[in-house]
Amino acid sequence: MRAPQDLVDYDPSLHYNAPGPQWVWAAGSSSLAVDTPDIAVAAVKHAMPGVVHPAGQTVHVSIPAPAAQVEHVGQEMEPAGSVVEIVHQVNWLNDDDYVSAGGSGLTFTPIDGNGADIPSLLNAASQFDPLGHAGMPGSAQAAAEFIVEAAQSIKALAAAEQADGGHDGVFVAVGDTIEGTFVNGELLAQAPVLADHLPELPASGSPPAAIVTQTSTSLEISVEVHAGSNTLENTAVVNNSWLTATVLATLGNHVEINAVIQTNVWSDVDAVGSSLSGWTLDPDQVTQSFNIAAFTRIDPIKDAPGASSPATDDFPKAWAVTVIHGDLLMMNWIQQISFVSDNDVHMLSSSGVKMTITTGENVAENHVSIDDLGSNYDLIFVGGSVYSGNFIQQTNVLLDDDLVGSVAGFQTTGTAALSTSGNLLWNQASITTIGGGPDTIDALPDAYRQLGNSLASGSQTMPYDVLHDGNFAGLIGIRVLYVTGNLTDLQYVKQVNVLGDSDQVAVALNTATQAFPQADWDVQTGTNVLVNIAQIVDVNAIAQTYVAGDHYSDEILIQAELISTDPQFGSQNPDHLVNEAVAFLTDEHLTPSMQTDDPTHMHVTHDAVPADPMQSVTS
Repeated sequence: MRAPQDLVDYDPSLHYNAPGPQWVWAAGSSSLAVDTPDIAVAAVKHAMPGVVHPAGQTVHVSIPAPAAQVEHVGQEMEPAGSVVEIVHQVNWLNDDDYVSAGGSGLTFTPIDGNGADIPSLLNAASQFDPLGHAGMPGSAQAAAEFIVEAAQSIKALAAAEQADGGHDGVFVAVGDTIEGTFVNGELLAQAPVLADHLPELPASGSPPAAIVTQTSTSLEISVEVHAGSNTLENTAVVNNSWLTATVLATLGNHVEINAVIQTNVWSDVDAVGSSLSGWTLDPDQVTQSFNIAAFTRIDPIKDAPGASSPATDDFPKAWAVTVIHGDLLMMNWIQQISFVSDNDVHMLSSSGVKMTITTGENVAENHVSIDDLGSNYDLIFVGGSVYSGNFIQQTNVLLDDDLVGSVAGFQTTGTAALSTSGNLLWNQASITTIGGGPDTIDALPDAYRQLGNSLASGSQTMPYDVLHDGNFAGLIGIRVLYVTGNLTDLQYVKQVNVLGDSDQVAVALNTATQAFPQADWDVQTGTNVLVNIAQIVDVNAIAQTYVAGDHYSDEILIQAELISTDPQFGSQNPDHLVNEAVAFLTDEHLTPSMQTDDPTHMHVTHDAVPADPMQSVTS
């Protein structure tokens, strides 16, 4: 498995210094009248280097002279638009095989379990799904309501888990901000690397997804079974830089929430017959679970190497205003779901040849990478409220309760190895917020309130104290975006992996020719890998946020590990269960395609499609 999706932090050290503007001064006058907006536009372009300015801008030019007048030239420029991207990726695979190989003369009827199963594991995982089957918002207003309601639901779940009686294996962190990397509830300086924890997969020489019988000239007699080793992987990377500004001001409220919910649920209770007690079992092969979450806040101004506030008394003398009438929405809605059923049944014996059987090794992958690169302003003024929500929800569900037993009389003098575990469940999430920290949020100054009234009336008069905001020091002109309604920023990633890999293996001696007890055996039913990786990079106001109404900010982390200890096959002897479930395979039980005189006879069938336990996940 190749996994190059290492998450890295935002690098704010990229700088660009534009050349100085070319000004043409009018002597003997306190005002400058221009026939074309070239000079004013050049000033605005200098303020935002590298940004394309479409034709048609409302440009205000002021000359620093006594009793200066303001001249309006040009037309309104095109404002930024809303951006909505919807990604829904689903993998659905049923690979439930029945394999009868060798000359045992037996058939093996699958044994019904009486413990944990996929629906019950999904039900356990649903306890940590506060958003439920959230429908995708259909409008900017619905997106704003989703952010508020989701924040309330997630915070209520976190409060319930923090109270007495919360679940074991659950970690919760809540605060205005969360900093650092948390691994299974522990704050660490560095996150583990996926490549270091991937289980060892079967040898590369094994043919994938195939069943092969071959005669060796060296008379190597062996049976090698790969019934697991499935890989389910979801990866999503979202870079939201669609709309950024140095200063953000709102006449309404400011709501911000960053939330990560990670859940690993599994059952890996295996039943191995006592007759196989002499087989080599790797004690280090156990199921591993990782929930990794990183919250990072970056101040591009303070964190940039050698950054410092410009020491200048120069402030903007020009400004351009563009208006959006109504709401502005930025939304990425991503859902990635993989469901794989690989519950195999094997009736095996050695036929005196080298035999490799692969009924697992399925791969289900969902990948998406989105870069929203849009417009950059010096000032964004919002007449309504600002809603910002970044949500990552990751769930892995694994059922790997295996049964391995032997038919009475089975024995082997060759080497024998058995692996029924060694699975990996991996959730890794990162939310990086650039700008907009709590230290940069202040009450709306009077000058900005005056600007709001001016913009609402359509006059677009720029108060002196706004132009002399220290955040604009050193700029010749500023670009202003005015949104009359709400500004909503919603980034939502939901990732789910569900794998059923409960294999049942019965081994027996060959009765068709000779027993071949000297055969080497290697049976692997585990080593499955379930991976969710998600990263959101969200760019907010770089320097300052002014709020006239209420400000609400929360960051929430919930990490849960739920392990089932209820054995699927109860406390009965696996060998006894196997012997009860086998029967002699007579001609009357064979279909025409299965009848053969070949002593190395093998047949494979597929069970019927199982019931739909994923209905509750995909609906």
